[in-house]
Amino acid sequence: MRLGALAVTVAALGAAVAASGGGAAGTSTLVLTPVADSFVRADRPARTFGKAASLVVARRPLSVAFLRFRVVVPSGEAVVRATLELFVSGAGSGFTVHRVGGGWSERSVTFASAPRVGARVAVSPGARRGGSYVSADVSALVRGGGAVSLALRSAGGASLSFGSREAAGGRPRLLVETAAAAGGGVGVRPCGLVARPGRVEHVVWIWMENKPFGAVIGSAAAPFENELAAACGLATGYRGIAHPSLPNYVAATSGSTQGIADDGPPAAHPLEVASIYSQLRAAGRSWRDYEEGAPGPCPLASGGAYAVRHDPAPYYSGIRADCALWDVPMGTTAGGSFLADLDAGTLPAFAFVTPDLCHGTHDCPVATGDAWLQAWFAKILASPAYQAGDTVVFLTWDEDDGSAANHVPLIVVSPSTVPGTRSPLPADHYALLKTTEQLLGLTPLGHAADPATPTLTTTFNLG
Repeated sequence: MRLGALAVTVAALGAAVAASGGGAAGTSTLVLTPVADSFVRADRPARTFGKAASLVVARRPLSVAFLRFRVVVPSGEAVVRATLELFVSGAGSGFTVHRVGGGWSERSVTFASAPRVGARVAVSPGARRGGSYVSADVSALVRGGGAVSLALRSAGGASLSFGSREAAGGRPRLLVETAAAAGGGVGVRPCGLVARPGRVEHVVWIWMENKPFGAVIGSAAAPFENELAAACGLATGYRGIAHPSLPNYVAATSGSTQGIADDGPPAAHPLEVASIYSQLRAAGRSWRDYEEGAPGPCPLASGGAYAVRHDPAPYYSGIRADCALWDVPMGTTAGGSFLADLDAGTLPAFAFVTPDLCHGTHDCPVATGDAWLQAWFAKILASPAYQAGDTVVFLTWDEDDGSAANHVPLIVVSPSTVPGTRSPLPADHYALLKTTEQLLGLTPLGHAADPATPTLTTTFNLG
């Protein structure tokens, strides 16, 4: 399965109707009803409306509706178009459709607890009469499957009522047209879904090991990584900072190698310096290091397929208390900390993901890492955080193998990145740190603050 088959298999479709024909030639259509819907009102901030037969949107008092669908795309197919259809039960103005930044429950969501309403993705036609369906193109929200969460707001002064999933008739429905992914190609677009970036709430770093640019980009052993780069963004002039591994991890998280030139454990290099971790704590925000194969939280020594030199947080002695809580074993695509946070919409502001020595391609071939990344990106791109449009993912390598002057790939994945973006701009791990700190509202540290260190935000349309 390649990027074109990023559809996430979900056990239950809710009240989905069986797929049928009826779309354009060569397409089929899934007709889905919500698995959850509700609305909230500013004048009743503690009241829930999850059992109401109507969904109400209005400007005064402010009323916002929320809907969630579960989408399963047939194997080998890709989403062509997604259309939201709502039955107008009372005349009123048009409405806008927005991404949702966070999780919510039909039973408990209130105005006071409602998730953030994100960027607008669609606008309905204007004033509507009651007793008919109105539609909006929400293709930007439906990529490969999984949970699709959206919010509705009034586009005019008058309130508008729609039938909810509890209504006797006229329930909301999502029409998802699918077609065979041409040649097993990209099909589902992870990038280029919005023209302008919104506020970034989550930045995810995934670091692989010891491969030069040419061992990945253009390599037949890395079909997924190459399709991801083609579908999103690629920094072609990116380089590591030093050799061996540890100085790169420290440089990327603190703005300096801190004089380290070896792979010693935290006991040999206790760092009483500022880092992106301490910055986030000071800003009242959270971070996580998700470490595959780690024997427990914040390990201070290597063991098995886990290498502490690839896990920067334990080296910063000033954050050791947070590290004991937030540097955690990663788990697998079947269960564990990273998957749980992806599924629940509880990703931290900053996530550092480290594969084990095999999946990171330190001890195993490029093809092994490519398959591991493919499986995890299916989870990441289907997560509520990514679907909310406020998540940026950077995939890079700590260093090369000594053969290419430390020239390594950096793949940039975000809903606003223009597909196929290529940047020859000379950049390195300090540029990655600077970009991340800017996206999260932090002050660049160390060499990340140097005027000569570029930012990647404009090049990849991130903010």
